Amino acid sequence: MRKIGAYCCGLFMSIARTCKKCEACFVVSIVFLISSNVYAAICFLPDCHDKPMQFTPQGADECLADGYVSIDDLQCPQYTNIEYCVENTSYIKCDARQWCVDNGYELVECEIPEYLDGQCPNGENLYMYCTEDFMKACSELSADYVLECEDGYTKADGEECPYSDDYGKCCNLCEGYDYLASEIGEGFHLGDACEACGGVTKYKREVNACEGYQSCPDGGKLGAATCMHGTERWYDECCENLCNLDACPEGTDCTYETCSGKYCAVGCLTGYENYCDVPVMDCVALGYTDTSCEGDKMICPYDSGRFLCIQMGDDITKKWCQDNGYTVTSCSIPTYPSEPCPTDPTYYKTCVSDTAKACSEVNSEYVATCPSGYQKDSSDLCSYDNTYGACCNLCNGYDYLLSEIPTGYVTGDSCIACGNITKYQAVINTCEGFQACPNGGETGAAMCQHGSDIWYAECCPHACSLDSCPEGTVCTVEECSGKYCAVGCLTNYIDYCDVPEMNCETLGYTATSCDGAKLICPYDTGKFYCIQLGE
Repeated sequence: MRKIGAYCCGLFMSIARTCKKCEACFVVSIVFLISSNVYAAICFLPDCHDKPMQFTPQGADECLADGYVSIDDLQCPQYTNIEYCVENTSYIKCDARQWCVDNGYELVECEIPEYLDGQCPNGENLYMYCTEDFMKACSELSADYVLECEDGYTKADGEECPYSDDYGKCCNLCEGYDYLASEIGEGFHLGDACEACGGVTKYKREVNACEGYQSCPDGGKLGAATCMHGTERWYDECCENLCNLDACPEGTDCTYETCSGKYCAVGCLTGYENYCDVPVMDCVALGYTDTSCEGDKMICPYDSGRFLCIQMGDDITKKWCQDNGYTVTSCSIPTYPSEPCPTDPTYYKTCVSDTAKACSEVNSEYVATCPSGYQKDSSDLCSYDNTYGACCNLCNGYDYLLSEIPTGYVTGDSCIACGNITKYQAVINTCEGFQACPNGGETGAAMCQHGSDIWYAECCPHACSLDSCPEGTVCTVEECSGKYCAVGCLTNYIDYCDVPEMNCETLGYTATSCDGAKLICPYDTGKFYCIQLGE
């Protein structure tokens, strides 16, 4: 370098001889490098031969001022573009954002119900996709929007999420609250309330306590105050039930007890004194002296343990019964003896059908009407009257056989239904340890069906976004999404992993020889760019 400087100094000294007062020589030394590092050194005579030359790369100051860093001091990380300084390509910047844009990561916002998805792998807030997420969109509008309601609730009509009808607000079915206020009925009062679907208030009903009133099997006393206790009428004073005559005997003066509907004899009518005498109630005095009989007998009306035995051939009582139409001694079920003979209760007037009695004797569970939620079992009806039968549970709300439980659900409570069939409620599978994955599960991840959705033990990270690996790029494949991630450039590929331009003439190296300084083409050392003096 000193020789070049001396040469230049000598050159300028010869020029200076034409100047009478030339006292110094200004020396400029230029060295051109292929890598575009151009250095300039300036010295003033007589110091040129005595001091070492200090060189500064051409354009370095401008590059450093613009934030560029020497290529020797900076290595750009993966997923960034390299920006070269125009003044000196040995100075670079790393541009992460531009890499994202060049690779399709351009989105910064989406229109709800879509949300940004597929973030640029270098962490910049740029995304490749807008993906629908109805759950997130609806929950942001209201935390009350859900996909499934818990037991005892259902989706309310008119309360669907505007982004998806699959999400809605739940309302209470108010199970067990069976009555509107107008349906409570006499004998009951309003119990606990519940706000049901449609904004309707429903109630439980409770039986009136009717304090101060009582149940009266024979009814209340005439004029007594009443209170309805459920379906029963209670009274503040019961019927005394003092009278017991169904009718007032001929020749007797009676009073009528309204509450019991019976008569009481209070005196004798004129001319009927004998009929008002107190009857003789001593069975022995009346002739019923026997306490057991081997044959027919007459029973004392005031003591069923006293009899009048009828001797062999003495068929007066039997004959009287038969003569008066009491000839029945037994009946075939479902008929039963009716109207016993007053002189011999072993004889009856007729047989009367009583299928209710016959069926209850066969099975005490046979009834004519089943309670709500039950029906008569067609396989268990009374043989005497098929309007009577045993009740079986309809199992309302238990909609599935064990073999019918849908995939994604598990068995809930069970119920023995008509036909002795066990039916179940279906409860959505909780899939503990699994999660909903909008982009699907990781390859090979365990799966669990949660209702109609497939949940995964591990979600697909969805980090890659390329449909194919660009030419000149080293890629990895994300198996779960089937997308590619660029991780580097193939050999001989630089900057954006593009194939570099290698035609020297296209790059401006058009000369094959130069008289002075020159730049040499890196792909053909026989091609140059000649630098004219003063450039």
